[in-house]
Amino acid sequence: MEGRPTFDQLPAVVSQLMKEVKEIKGLLYDLKEGNSNKNVSEWMTLDQLVEYDPEQRKKSTWYKMVSENKVPYHKRGKRLLFLKSEINQWLMDGRVNTMEEYLDAANHFLK
Repeated sequence: MEGRPTFDQLPAVVSQLMKEVKEIKGLLYDLKEGNSNKNVSEWMTLDQLVEYDPEQRKKSTWYKMVSENKVPYHKRGKRLLFLKSEINQWLMDGRVNTMEEYLDAANHFLK
């Protein structure tokens, strides 16, 4: 998307920016903690994520969180992928902004 976004594009732009900020936070966290580059770019499938999750949530729970944009994820075609560094940061944060909070931020930005 080049130039200034339109009003209708703002929610999508803000959502994309928030995802990118989370990814950057994950990378910075890994650097701060001295984690190797292996963790920074380690990709996980949904099955691997279910095994990695300390709370051992079920696949259906993860699908629901993805559909509600409550967890950082990447999508290639129909396949969901997760960066281990982003999941670690998300687990450390303990909280993710809701879509309403993103929209509030976009509205505040417009004022």
